[in-house]
Amino acid sequence: MSFEEALEAIPEETEKEEGLLPFRIAGEWFALRIEEVKEIVPLGRITRVPNVHAGVAGIMNLRGKIIVLYDIGVILGLEGRPEKRDSHVLILDLGDPELEVGILSEEISQIREVSRASLEEAPSLIERDRPWSSNIRSIAYFNGKAINILDLRRTFLPLIPDLEGSSSVS
Repeated sequence: MSFEEALEAIPEETEKEEGLLPFRIAGEWFALRIEEVKEIVPLGRITRVPNVHAGVAGIMNLRGKIIVLYDIGVILGLEGRPEKRDSHVLILDLGDPELEVGILSEEISQIREVSRASLEEAPSLIERDRPWSSNIRSIAYFNGKAINILDLRRTFLPLIPDLEGSSSVS
């Protein structure tokens, strides 16, 4: 078999898939890449912490670890959301095992696989008057609905100085 024949026998690489975890905050749908989420847990008891950034909802004890909870709606400038019994916390992987951070969500959808080629770059699509538009990496569409994929680094870098040196979140 010649080199050319061997190359022809190699199947073309299939389109790369991206796993996304959609969640809803203040009526808007957002998503994180699945590798950015360590786990999903039901919302437990939140202990409020005085004199912190307005986006910090409080802290929560999760199996003996203290998790700092962020209200992503406040961070993104969306109207505050009432806490619901079925709310969940997305525990994030920000690249530092010592950094235990979670975000509150009103509702979580099932994990979606999308081709990376189908993702649309955010800057040209998002309305400039939305306060959170600079925190969006790209947009995916499911059943005609736009899902805004968050850029974790851009969203959390101003809030967590230790994130600056982390290379895992991109």
